[in-house]
Amino acid sequence: MTRLKVAWWRLAAAVVVLTSAAGPARAEEASYRLKVVIPKPKATTPAPDGEGTPPPADPNLIDPANGMPFVRAVIGGRVGLTAKDFLLKQTDAQPPLVIEAMKSVPYQQSDEPMALIVLVQGNFRWMGNETYTDAADPEAGSIYDGAFKGLGPAIDVLGKAGPPGSKASLLVYAEQKVIVKQAMGDAPSLNAGALGGQQDYGEFISKPLALGLTEAWKVLANMPDFRKVLVVFGDGQDDKEDVSADLKKAISDLKEAGVEVYSVFYTNTPEDGPQGQQNMAKVGFTSHLNAQSRDSFASQAGLVVEEINAKYYVDFPGDKVQFDGATHEFVLAVGGEDKEPAQLSLPTVVKPVEEEGSLWWVWLLVIVLLVALVVVIILIRRRQPVEEMPLAPPPVLGPMKTIMLGVGGNEDSLPVVGWVVPLAGPNQFQTFKLMQGATKLGTGGESHVVVGDSFMSTEHAEIVCTAGGFTINDLGSTNGTYVNARRVSSQELVDNDVFKLGKTDFKFKSIN
Repeated sequence: MTRLKVAWWRLAAAVVVLTSAAGPARAEEASYRLKVVIPKPKATTPAPDGEGTPPPADPNLIDPANGMPFVRAVIGGRVGLTAKDFLLKQTDAQPPLVIEAMKSVPYQQSDEPMALIVLVQGNFRWMGNETYTDAADPEAGSIYDGAFKGLGPAIDVLGKAGPPGSKASLLVYAEQKVIVKQAMGDAPSLNAGALGGQQDYGEFISKPLALGLTEAWKVLANMPDFRKVLVVFGDGQDDKEDVSADLKKAISDLKEAGVEVYSVFYTNTPEDGPQGQQNMAKVGFTSHLNAQSRDSFASQAGLVVEEINAKYYVDFPGDKVQFDGATHEFVLAVGGEDKEPAQLSLPTVVKPVEEEGSLWWVWLLVIVLLVALVVVIILIRRRQPVEEMPLAPPPVLGPMKTIMLGVGGNEDSLPVVGWVVPLAGPNQFQTFKLMQGATKLGTGGESHVVVGDSFMSTEHAEIVCTAGGFTINDLGSTNGTYVNARRVSSQELVDNDVFKLGKTDFKFKSIN
């Protein structure tokens, strides 16, 4: 490479570093996640007879002594937000449910510990050799200005992130393997000493970035009770000439496992900078930073810690939520602004049956009153004379005729008639009268009621009219059939029921 080209690449790298050194590159809009928190059962005391503690309660039962389940939202936001700035809306409820937050705390005061992995590139050229020389090196005596001296202070900063109970590990990728410098343990124990000495990296030549990401993913994916965070230091280069496919796979796995990834790019070889920086920007899909020098590693780590802690844990009471075992759509509003919808699976929770032993006297009183009432009725009947009723003459039968019976079973009863009315969409408030027999509903095909809804199947469901009433049957639709917010395969309909096909709610009306 000519001196002119080297100078040009160095200038380009300097421009990129200067334009991005102010802070991390963030996503356009902070995402959020929802989860259901079920209070842990309170500890039980040993039985008086010394035979041990009672068996644990059914985890699906709500114990009033433990409290109701609640919904927690985790979201990034600006400093200074309080509980009154958050609302949770259940959009698929009828009518839509709006819940005010009962508590909001920043991440470091939360009860969700963090599992942190610091992943460092460990090859000889990137780490440097300022504190030693290698006699076997053809360029013996030369000194590389590597990244090693700046990593220690950065690791010390990262070890202090997260609330109590957090875990941390230090991994180095080099020589076609991943070296565990410190296994997953208490986060405060992570410090610069775990990195070792600069001479420890003198024999490492390769830099398998994709392999390092994959090994970090394997560790974090097996820690479901922790917030998962990965911080990567390196120049973005890999031993493979074209590593794009491997990087794409590793990044996809990390996202799928819910891992937040922060990358810190640094190179002491400017001509290799642009491609490596592009790779590191892809790796740091949560936030990507560029270090001007190894001396800025600690400040970059501080920015990562600030972003990790810039999250709120907002709790919403569960007394209005219907825990029915189904998946529902919710929307989080922050400062009056609705975020994107999120799906939340709600568990099935049933209130326990109250013990009746303390109400024995009530049942005794009811029994006594019933016995007294029976005695009074018998005495009254004995005092009344019995009158003989004359026998009625046999009826005179006239000519036989055939009649049409309605729902009530006689000719004066009302006929079986039904209608469905879409409550939203292009067919909103249009009335569709149901036919005798089966009426199919969908977006086309052989459907009798055709509605424009891209979430409905061509022949989504049918409503069957019989002398006994109306029954809705799902016809194997993709998104299912819901009656009064419960998914069904077949369900009898009654007047004023609301059923949902795709994204369209229908009102059912009938005369029966």
